[in-house]
Amino acid sequence: GDGVLRAEELLASLREVGVAIQPNEVVRLVMQSDQNGDRVLNTNEFISMLARANEEMQKRFLHNVAGPSITHATPALPPMTPDAREGEIIRRLVFQAMRVDRSLVDIFRSFDKDGNNALTATELADGISAFGVHVTVAEVERLMKAADVNRDGVLDVHEFVGLLLSMNRCLQDRFKWCVMSVECRRNSVL
Repeated sequence: GDGVLRAEELLASLREVGVAIQPNEVVRLVMQSDQNGDRVLNTNEFISMLARANEEMQKRFLHNVAGPSITHATPALPPMTPDAREGEIIRRLVFQAMRVDRSLVDIFRSFDKDGNNALTATELADGISAFGVHVTVAEVERLMKAADVNRDGVLDVHEFVGLLLSMNRCLQDRFKWCVMSVECRRNSVL
């Protein structure tokens, strides 16, 4: 409530939303973003930090996790609008993939228990659960329906990657709108 964000508050908030980060990394983020040297982040510094961190995370996601060869070969899925729960599932999968530094293709292969290069709803649910995210049958069915472009009842690697990329784009759009909303509120107060 005092209009500034301390490293301890940022650490607690990031951990609350599922970001595995060490205290020294948070202190580094605050120090890099603290433009006036007061060792806390004001609104402007916080927005700048979020935008920079988001850009870095997206670059890493697209180049290290998704891999340029698979993302260019993956057909675009129709625009998806994940509900809050689906967004949480995708966000956790993306964060986990980045944390363990595995490509989405490797994650697909680990989900594909029978090795037939196709994920059934059960394999998708088991794989998501193995990443620490509980999913319901209805949630898995909705994800499968959204991503199964050729309607064969299973997801191939391109459909799986397309699902994550499409959902990630939607989450990025939401993030940008949130930042813009904060900036608009801040500007209207100034």
